[in-house]
Amino acid sequence: MVKDKMYRGNAQRGFFGMVISRNVLALSLIFASSVAFAFPENVTLTAPSGAGEFGYALAQGDLNGDTFPDLVVGAPGNPGGSLYLYAGGEGGLSTSPFWSMTLDSSTGSGLGAAISVADVNGDDFLDILVLVDSGAPGGPFPFALFGTGTAEGPGKILNSRPASTVVASVRSLTADFDSDDFDDGAVGDPDAGTVAVRYTDNPFVNDPPVWQGMEISVSPEASAGTALGTIEAFDPEGEPLTFTKTDGSLTGFVSLNSTTGELTLVAPSLLPVPDEGESLEVIMPVLVSDGEKNSINEVTFEILHRKTDEGIFVGPCFLGTLGL
Repeated sequence: MVKDKMYRGNAQRGFFGMVISRNVLALSLIFASSVAFAFPENVTLTAPSGAGEFGYALAQGDLNGDTFPDLVVGAPGNPGGSLYLYAGGEGGLSTSPFWSMTLDSSTGSGLGAAISVADVNGDDFLDILVLVDSGAPGGPFPFALFGTGTAEGPGKILNSRPASTVVASVRSLTADFDSDDFDDGAVGDPDAGTVAVRYTDNPFVNDPPVWQGMEISVSPEASAGTALGTIEAFDPEGEPLTFTKTDGSLTGFVSLNSTTGELTLVAPSLLPVPDEGESLEVIMPVLVSDGEKNSINEVTFEILHRKTDEGIFVGPCFLGTLGL
């Protein structure tokens, strides 16, 4: 009997020990999973010292050879213009550039106003393509910074490329900066000197679309059908977006394409009338939706006033005294 009780007691202790061990194992697995699937925090990259209009143009590609996409940020606002390269990695983009380049120009070469990434010389290393205004007629011209595929970044000697080279000016893009098989996004705001980086922080959570507000100058003399601009937005999950004006009472002069985000002047006669020599601002809230999550921001229209040397002020413009 004593042996039997001892046996049952040992069995119970063994059973509870197994339960405790399983609980510890489960907690360990949960912790390990949370570490394995730790998602980077959203971050806003700020302009390094002396970088004017940081975020004016963006491009992406693996430029240091570690298989993670890197981010190229253009800042053409200082005298010669600058480029900054941020490294991608498991923890997301670096918050400080690992490579940069600035042109010393008193006239303004515009480096950073347009950037593309491609292997233009066929050596299997990505190169950075830029447009640079050297002051020669017909500029700006395309140049390439030939890549090395190392952490040292591209070579610093600009090599001229054929005029057919396409160099884009893109202010928002998507890339898998942390290589978790979910696209992340970056949006430049050169007025603020920032680049907002949004990570797809959880594959089971639908993130809302990302876009910056925008400002558009409108001339009262513009004709109906004039394209005013396009809202640049992206969805971290890659879902198609729809664009909707949330208050059209003051913005009947413009139409918004619900699928592309393109803004078109449709009724110039409905433009508000600024005082002579001044301008007016009209704010249009826009809702961008991926079907489940929404983002609301503002498009600001600056209605300009045009003044001629002679004429009669009759509204948003001057008309000649003859032929009225």
